[in-house]
Amino acid sequence: MFFHFIGIKDISEKNYTLDLLFEAEDISQIKDFLNFHKAITLSLEEYTKDPQNFGSVYMVIQFKEFQFKIITQFDSVQSCLDNVIPLELTLIEVNDTKHPLSPIEYQDLIVKGNQAHQAELQKIREQKEKNKKLKQTLAILVSKKPTTLSRKSSIKLNKYKQSEGIKSSP
Repeated sequence: MFFHFIGIKDISEKNYTLDLLFEAEDISQIKDFLNFHKAITLSLEEYTKDPQNFGSVYMVIQFKEFQFKIITQFDSVQSCLDNVIPLELTLIEVNDTKHPLSPIEYQDLIVKGNQAHQAELQKIREQKEKNKKLKQTLAILVSKKPTTLSRKSSIKLNKYKQSEGIKSSP
């Protein structure tokens, strides 16, 4: 059976509208999946039209002991992956019924997408760690009297203030 879902998902403090077609045995599996991923449901009802008219790009995901086929309205497999990989779903397959990819091709796209996502997460972690160290250094520097700052420390303090948008006092 197919179920048409319209809803909202908050990702990184941005709201995204979702319009998806789920293939599942019953609606309770989909509700469990949506609740787990904290998606806000605006509409979830049985879809009686031809699923091919909804879209051609689809994904198969693993959730608990279930696999769902989700038909999307993305224009390409790549745009689907770009939007879905940050959700960190367990993707089994991503394909297009109009321009099908071989299993090797779509698995390669999934692996590359996951690697790029992990690299981006690593970059974010490194930047957070760098910011933490800079804040610790700033706290130490600020706790000292301005007259005791070395020229090197003063330059570091001014660079940090500039990067954080803090106006320097004369």
